[in-house]
Amino acid sequence: MSSNRNDEGYALKDLGTALANAGRYGEAVAPFQEAAAIFRETRNPDAEAAALDNLGAVLYGVGQFAEAINAFQDAVTLFREIGDRRGEDRLLERLETARDARQVPGRPKA
Repeated sequence: MSSNRNDEGYALKDLGTALANAGRYGEAVAPFQEAAAIFRETRNPDAEAAALDNLGAVLYGVGQFAEAINAFQDAVTLFREIGDRRGEDRLLERLETARDARQVPGRPKA
């Protein structure tokens, strides 16, 4: 069962990626959220961190900075727990960018 659920998670992550690559960021949110939840359920922290990274990117893309920050923070935590220093560093940069964007005058503080 866990393998099938992981496959479902990867399919949803791939769908989210395809939507994001097509510039359909808003539509990509749900697949990434579902994928992250499945990977959490199946205890697949590498894939969960990647799904959260992608989720944060599309949330950032639609101006939902607070939600993007939350996704990036969760991904940082997972990358740290699994010892992926590169992933952690990359996400810390994205987290900083999202925090900065949230502070830009004239931008909604989503």
